[in-house]
Amino acid sequence: MFEEEILLEIARFIGIAGLILFILSGVGGVLMASRTVQKINVKWLRGKMFKYHRLLSLIGTSLFLLHPIPMLFAPNTTGGMNIYHTLIPFLAPKQSVTISFGIIAFYVLLVVAISSIFIKYMKRDLWRALHYGTYVVIFLGLIHGLLISGEFKDGEIFEIEEPEKILLIILSLIALSLPIWRLFFAKKFLLKRKNGLKVIIITIWICCFSSIIFGQTQPTPTPTPEKVKRWSGNYQATLNVSVLGKPKPSLGHKLSLSYAPTFGGSFDSRFEYYVDGSYNADAPGQLINNINEPKFEAQLNYTRPLNKRFAATVGILYHYNFKFPDKYFWALGGIVYTEQLGKKVTLTATGLLEKKLSGGRVFVDGSAMLEYRFVKNWNTQLSVHRYENLGQFDTNPTQKLEYEFGVNRLLKKNQTIGISFFRHEQYNAPNDQFSFLKFKYIIGF
Repeated sequence: MFEEEILLEIARFIGIAGLILFILSGVGGVLMASRTVQKINVKWLRGKMFKYHRLLSLIGTSLFLLHPIPMLFAPNTTGGMNIYHTLIPFLAPKQSVTISFGIIAFYVLLVVAISSIFIKYMKRDLWRALHYGTYVVIFLGLIHGLLISGEFKDGEIFEIEEPEKILLIILSLIALSLPIWRLFFAKKFLLKRKNGLKVIIITIWICCFSSIIFGQTQPTPTPTPEKVKRWSGNYQATLNVSVLGKPKPSLGHKLSLSYAPTFGGSFDSRFEYYVDGSYNADAPGQLINNINEPKFEAQLNYTRPLNKRFAATVGILYHYNFKFPDKYFWALGGIVYTEQLGKKVTLTATGLLEKKLSGGRVFVDGSAMLEYRFVKNWNTQLSVHRYENLGQFDTNPTQKLEYEFGVNRLLKKNQTIGISFFRHEQYNAPNDQFSFLKFKYIIGF
């Protein structure tokens, strides 16, 4: 009978092997869009590249299914993990959040696998949309592998000294290159002079990610026996229900990650998919048909304290609107002010200067949030956001105002639920306005 330490090593090996095969399959799938690779496929592989692509995916999927089984036979280390803990998110006795990333990836993988089996009976566009779930599986699998503790130690977020973590970092860089190549390089992105700056931004983003990780190859001395927690973050799921016009529900997702380097300050990233509403399809001044606008934003900031109250921040933001032709990169920089107004009240204000990288003038962005902790584990928040914007859909600079008021309840050490009212309106655009009732669930790690 194997020792529990060996069983965990086997589980890690199976999981990493499955992820490697899955990424190789993804690389093959992306390269098949290239004419050069198609010629190689015909001449050297006798047209069997798609067959190999599916075979790698099948083997990788099988390894993912086998990955958690050895852990079921290591109850002393895993805290008594059973089959239900591997199938239902947030139930595992240890590392519950990190394990949940793997469970969610597993279910997304099932959808992708089933769609591939029944590809002959599905519309091509539907199959392609489901097949993009491959990127979700790779992303969640990498997060799961990077954050989980090899010895199931609670509180241990990232251990660079483990060799498999270094391998996962390399795999993450490869995986990150897949959608970039697919969306930009495969469409002769580099040949368009106006897109050159975007390539530079993407390269800087990758370099920042790799330098943050690889820069911590030596353990940092700490003044206490406790290990310094350099990585933190949270995931927020939001159910929005429109209260202006028809009550059209929508879901939002936000993943926030922060890293505190040894030289001070913090790197903060945000990946958010959300849905806004508007009445742009109606005649001016009429609010009849609410249009849901799905949007995606990715942001990377570096913030460094100047003193107890002020901090400087710089960053890059990418915005994409799935409904209208509205996508752009922004550079931003400014000051963050934090004031403790007594024991229960905190004020945070931010003033930013922003500029669209493709041109145009500098815009002003101001926001403030007031938090009042009136009872233990309960708080209220009032936020106001006043900003200028110039997207592809806006022909001229626009002035916008947003405010939100809500109540939050801390359930456990790292889980929060909340309800809030959110309002958005654009000046001199009577149809670009919407109001939401938001129900939130936030889990930190």
